[in-house]
Amino acid sequence: MNTVVKKDILDVLEKVLRALKDNETALLGELSNHVIHDASIFQDDDSVSFAILVYALSKTIERCIECGVGFDKVYSLLNEALRALKADDDDAYRA
Repeated sequence: MNTVVKKDILDVLEKVLRALKDNETALLGELSNHVIHDASIFQDDDSVSFAILVYALSKTIERCIECGVGFDKVYSLLNEALRALKADDDDAYRA
């Protein structure tokens, strides 16, 4: 994985986890816009798939937050992805 892409994904993933924990849905939308911009610049599989993930997550949470739906499993999976990236295990991150 490109080191610049990896660094940006790590930074954004930490912010996404914080936003989920603090229930900041507006921040998820901003982060979604940021990673979509990155994907348009780098145009690699990792940037594009991460942009799709963050966009879908922000839209889902935006619509489901009023219903009181919990996102504990999503938070757990994203935390695992963060640990995999920090350990330089790109394959585990992608899985």
